Amino acid sequence: MENYEEVRKLSIREEIKGARKMQAGGILFCGYIAVLIFMILDRLSAGQITVGAAVSLISLFPSVMNKMIITVSNGMNRMVKAGHSINALLEFENLENGEDAFELPVRGISFQKVEFRNVSFQYPGTSRQVLKNVSLCFEAGKQYAIVGENGAGKSTLIKLMLGLYHVTEGQILIDGKDIQTYSGGEVRGLMTALFQDFPRYYTSIAENIGMGDIEHVQDMPRIIESAQKANIHEKIMGLPDGYGTVLGTALKNGVDISGGEWQKLAIARLLMSPCQIKILDEPTAAMDAVFEYELYQDFKKIMEGKTTVSISHRLASCRDADYIYVLSHGEVEEEGSHERLMANQGLYAKMYMTQKEMYR
Repeated sequence: MENYEEVRKLSIREEIKGARKMQAGGILFCGYIAVLIFMILDRLSAGQITVGAAVSLISLFPSVMNKMIITVSNGMNRMVKAGHSINALLEFENLENGEDAFELPVRGISFQKVEFRNVSFQYPGTSRQVLKNVSLCFEAGKQYAIVGENGAGKSTLIKLMLGLYHVTEGQILIDGKDIQTYSGGEVRGLMTALFQDFPRYYTSIAENIGMGDIEHVQDMPRIIESAQKANIHEKIMGLPDGYGTVLGTALKNGVDISGGEWQKLAIARLLMSPCQIKILDEPTAAMDAVFEYELYQDFKKIMEGKTTVSISHRLASCRDADYIYVLSHGEVEEEGSHERLMANQGLYAKMYMTQKEMYR
């Protein structure tokens, strides 16, 4: 954890330092160009160079100026970005703590059924309903998939389920009890999620995985077991310090790993969690179709008999789910098994066949 904090501070400092240097260099270069133009005009008036030579020299300046402007602009953008990052951090630190914002996940939470009952939702300050009268159910021990086109409301549904937002209308029930009557710690003790923009912690590999269960972040037998299930153990053992290897090249002796290996570390962190419900919200969207399919197949085997909810834009990764919900424009368009949905020849079948043709 100390390594991660050090890298975060170092990154902000270097971002600001680099942007300032680029800005100062751009300003000095502008001054240099102005001096050159003055000297050319002075030589021209003194008859020391021809008009053609002066025009040729000055005609070079637009391309030079263009490169200079891009350089200065990039520097300014980086400085503004760094400033926004710092302001966001300061604002975050000044936020009033929610009643259960820092409550650790409550261990041992179990369930039989999570139910969405006539749920509608619109984001604060907007008038468009992202979800409209959605009713669906997730039962313990089954594997579910949620599919649909971009903007269908898939990720919003997951955020409501995790308690990150409250429904506008309807209810989300856990074993018949409204989710809003549960504390944040109880919800976090029941469900955990791996999102598309999952964090990359620049600290040791052991801590990267162990943070899946913060109360047992140093439990090496469980950390190793999670890494083995995520098929990343052998790669870790091949690194300089094994599970003690620090990730990220900003720190001395830190190493970097591939995007796919970061993905597997994130999966291992998810497996480390004791939560009953594991959610994957398109964590492999930036990866190729073959990698995603293999990862989901491995995950399905690992999680057999447990409760999972997967969102993926590649339907081949979802065909083995016990039950599939198809969202369209914020509503449940279809639901059922892969075989049933294909037989219905509806939206799911159309999307599936379209993707199948693309990957031939």
